[in-house]
Amino acid sequence: MKCKILNMRNYFIISAIFFLNVFIYNACNMSKKNKSSINSTCENFDLFIKRFKKEQKFQEKHISDSLRLVSIDYYENKVEIKRLDKIKFPLYPIVEVKDKYNWEVKQKNDTFFLSQKGIDNGIYVVYKFIKLDSCWSLFEIIDESD
Repeated sequence: MKCKILNMRNYFIISAIFFLNVFIYNACNMSKKNKSSINSTCENFDLFIKRFKKEQKFQEKHISDSLRLVSIDYYENKVEIKRLDKIKFPLYPIVEVKDKYNWEVKQKNDTFFLSQKGIDNGIYVVYKFIKLDSCWSLFEIIDESD
């Protein structure tokens, strides 16, 4: 009887160790997948901007601490620059409304500019992205809307 109890105890211990190893292995693999996903998003601006448009939490993590809003009024020949301390999210439209806006991406050196042009509504906003800490971040918003 003692032998059976020892064998069952050993079986239980071995099973527990096996399941613990499987759990740890899976957790490590998930962590690697998330890191590689973040790295590819940080390297490829197209992947970055797709995620930035869709995920509010991603927006919150990828906005410069010194985010600036530049408002340009061509009618009054006036430019106003201010730092945005309090930001209301989602900052960027989570769902694109294709019949209200056109979107265009341009690159100049290591900076990307995403233009939001309104269709018959006077909106023209440019989002300026630069690399900070090896990943893209929204650095400046230039509002030239009517």
